[in-house]
Amino acid sequence: DGVGHATGAAAGLADGTITPLGASINTRSGFSILKYTGNGNSGATMNHGLNEAPDFVMIKNLDTVSDWEVYHSALGNTHALQANQDYAKATGTTYWNDTSPTSSLLTLGDASQLNGSTNNLIAYCWHNVEGLQRFGSYLGNGSDDGVLVQCGFRPDLVIIKGHTYGSNWNIIDAVRSPYNVASNMIRLNLDGGEGSTATGTYGIAWDFVSNGFKLRAGSGTNDCNQTGASYIYMAWAKNPYRNAYGAQAIAF
Repeated sequence: DGVGHATGAAAGLADGTITPLGASINTRSGFSILKYTGNGNSGATMNHGLNEAPDFVMIKNLDTVSDWEVYHSALGNTHALQANQDYAKATGTTYWNDTSPTSSLLTLGDASQLNGSTNNLIAYCWHNVEGLQRFGSYLGNGSDDGVLVQCGFRPDLVIIKGHTYGSNWNIIDAVRSPYNVASNMIRLNLDGGEGSTATGTYGIAWDFVSNGFKLRAGSGTNDCNQTGASYIYMAWAKNPYRNAYGAQAIAF
């Protein structure tokens, strides 16, 4: 099902213009980790090791001070987000060369954050797996009777980001917030402590339900449910019901 190897070449990942230095791949859970050296070329390709096109990719340059670059299938191949910033989506060919991932290859632009020449970089790639993880989008409605986002499972962890304007990356989970209505959140892009307010500019409140999550914060909640605003989400199941596991050796 999924096999980790010491080098990208040994893992059969040498068919792109960049061959990973190391890879940890689990095709059953739709997740791979790749360490590679950038070549600085627009349109560079790298085999991500999965059987389906990634829906969510995070890349970090290990050698320089730089942003975490994010690809999300709901945004498409012309946009990127930065996981350590509250920015709206950025547009440009320097990120993904306006090319969507395929079932084998990830295409990179020439931005140093994700393809700096001679720089060491790390990429984390996921795709949708029924009953385990879901990467999608929704439109806010500005109501306390908020949007029901259907994932096909009860989530244990959800990350939400508004991408049409500046907003935080909100992390909500069923461990810190085991009861509905819940509002304990931390933010990926901030160094502050846990917040628990469901009101104000950055308020957020939700219910975890059997088939997804339902927003419960209305007006003034720019981070999760503003009327007509677009949000991406990344969700992982509380009790995965597909046998999507298989431990892999990590060798970098």
